Amino acid sequence: MKHKELLTQSERNEIKQLKIEEKDERNIALANAAKARAYELMMWLYAISISLLALFNIISVLAFFILLSVFAICQIYFIIRLWKYHKEL
Repeated sequence: MKHKELLTQSERNEIKQLKIEEKDERNIALANAAKARAYELMMWLYAISISLLALFNIISVLAFFILLSVFAICQIYFIIRLWKYHKEL
């Protein structure tokens, strides 16, 4: 027996509505905006954390430069993607 046969009509309608909402452009835009804000916050917190750890001499020089390199790579990737998006529009 298929699992769809076991669902009631209201459950089928609910599943259909959820699928429509997943593909809704407004919801996708809202999710992307939330991800962008989260990325901005993460980058600020990451930069502040690296700075404080280095300032208080909690991490080694090697760890500092590894973390700094990861941060720089993320920022460079962001700039490249931003440039490509502006070029496409």
